[in-house]
Amino acid sequence: ITIDNVLYSETFDIDAPLLDVAIHPTSGQVIGIDSHWTLRLFEHGRTILTYELAPEVKVPKASRFLNFDKFGFLWVNLFPQRGPLLLIDPLTLQPSLQINLDNVAQLHRFIRTVVSLVPLYWKEQPFGFAGVFSETTDVYIFSYDFQKSKKLSHPRMKGFPIVKQSNQRVYIWSSDAVVYVYELKEYFEGITRIASFKLKSSPLDLCTTSDPDMIYI
Repeated sequence: ITIDNVLYSETFDIDAPLLDVAIHPTSGQVIGIDSHWTLRLFEHGRTILTYELAPEVKVPKASRFLNFDKFGFLWVNLFPQRGPLLLIDPLTLQPSLQINLDNVAQLHRFIRTVVSLVPLYWKEQPFGFAGVFSETTDVYIFSYDFQKSKKLSHPRMKGFPIVKQSNQRVYIWSSDAVVYVYELKEYFEGITRIASFKLKSSPLDLCTTSDPDMIYI
């Protein structure tokens, strides 16, 4: 779904269900993963490029695998499927970076239960990832090379965490409609919670402006 359009599955020339879809934030290109674990680039509903992912586990263990970062590159998170984390060029659908699960698990054993990795940025540079896990409401912030991590604890959170970055802040909420606000800092250790607030219902999404400093839900 886009702001002004609904993308129906019948409009795509595919012979297998789509597990996840992401829309490029500037070009509007649609990229999806089908149930055969083929990454597809669509144009007017027609597949124009493909890339075979071939993860070890074929049964989907998560609901989101695709995330575009601030710079227009696509991250494909196959950690839940015992596969790698891939940085994909959306023009060629070829990986430019591959991060292997076993290498990260040597530093963070709990990474094997990750179900979502959201790419983060600091000003005009990649910063790292926000990781959401199947067995906890804690969210972990990882550095870009996964050498560092910081746990953001939410012991009273009742639902599955949703993570969204807007400007230099990270917002985390769930079905209990409490939004936690964290300020990113240039130095990894400086990440701090600056606010939390309760809403009448859980947000579908949010965005912000810096001047004035406002949150729109």
